[in-house]
Amino acid sequence: MALNSYTPPANEFKISMKLEAQDPRNTTSTCIATVVGLTGARLRLRLDGSDNKNDFWRLVDSAEIQPIGNCEKNGGMLQPPLGMKLEAVDRKNPHFICPATIGEVRGSEVLITFDGWRGAFDYWCRYDSRDIFPVGWCSLTGDNLQPPGTKGKAHVGA
Repeated sequence: MALNSYTPPANEFKISMKLEAQDPRNTTSTCIATVVGLTGARLRLRLDGSDNKNDFWRLVDSAEIQPIGNCEKNGGMLQPPLGMKLEAVDRKNPHFICPATIGEVRGSEVLITFDGWRGAFDYWCRYDSRDIFPVGWCSLTGDNLQPPGTKGKAHVGA
C-alpha cells in the first residue's frame, strides 16, 4: 500500500488561474481548465467551455495538470472546448467579426457556429486559425463586434 507524504505539497494556485488538464471524461485529451476552488492541497477545476456539473478535483502536484504551454512545448495538442464562446471573422462578410461558439471538434479542426444565425455562415477551420479570437478581442483591439443574429432573419452584408 502506497501512502502520500505526511507533508502536503504547497498550494500556490489562485482562483481563476488557467492550466492544462487531462480531461477526466476522455483521458487522451488535454484541455484548458480554470481553477474554480481550492481546499488545502487540492484544486477544483473546470474545463473551459463546460459548466459546474463537470468540475473535478486534483492535488496540486498531480501529473494530470500542467502549466499553460506544456502541450505546445512537448508537441501535444490541446482539445478546444466544445461550446466555447469566441469572436470570429464572418468568412462571407470578412469585414465583420461576430460572436460565435465552437460547435464541433474533429482533431485539429473546429466548427465555428455564429450565435443567432442558421448554419449557412458556419465554417470549419484549424483551432489556431487567425480568424478566431477569444471573447473580448474586439474590445481590446477596437474592432467592431457585430451583435448576435436573430435566427430566421437574413444575414445582410454591408
